[in-house]
Amino acid sequence: MLVSIRSRCLPAVLIVAACLGKPVGAPAAEPAESPEQRRQEIERLIEQLASENPKPKNIEDSDRERVTVFPPGYSRDKQKKVYQAADDLRKFGIDAFPQLIDHFDDRRYSYSERAMNARSDSLFYQESVGAHCRKILEGILYIYESWGEPGSFGPTYFGYPELQSKTTAQRWWAKNKDKPLWRLQADILQWAIDLELRTKQDDKYNAAVRSKRAVEANRKKLDKLLATKKPM
Repeated sequence: MLVSIRSRCLPAVLIVAACLGKPVGAPAAEPAESPEQRRQEIERLIEQLASENPKPKNIEDSDRERVTVFPPGYSRDKQKKVYQAADDLRKFGIDAFPQLIDHFDDRRYSYSERAMNARSDSLFYQESVGAHCRKILEGILYIYESWGEPGSFGPTYFGYPELQSKTTAQRWWAKNKDKPLWRLQADILQWAIDLELRTKQDDKYNAAVRSKRAVEANRKKLDKLLATKKPM
């Protein structure tokens, strides 16, 4: 009788074990990587943000337009490692923030990005490792996209003030390091919403001021014109 009870219970044990992803009798799983291993891996990836290519130069051409000159031998294949390292760093999420911030002032060349609003299609901005680290961090934090009326670029709100330098970012992290990622994202989203509301209020105020000035200017013109008219 005891044997039959145990035999009926065995499938249930196997089902629970399967749900836990751990077969009965299997050896213990390997321990997860330590915080120090993660730190070292993040640092290794940040080092790979430094391009093996020489830094291109921006010059003025014969038409006095700024263009970018890429040095001979500049390799797009070498840049693939830079972009792959950035993708891998994003996967670490908030764990990478302290080290990304520590490299905000890293001036080594990382990659070139085509300039927007430039008259020339041959102009690229030369981004440093520090700028790349900041963009990776912001890409994790910012959960909204830029938008605007057709033909415009704003509002964008990709410039949270406390992330604009290493010093301010370190102070921001010291105050917020115990918050979960969703809370940090929500804080910055609220900042963007508040900025949008203030911007609209400022636009209405400025429009009212411009309208009042226009009325005053027209009134003065009319008074001057009437003053020069001879009575009938």
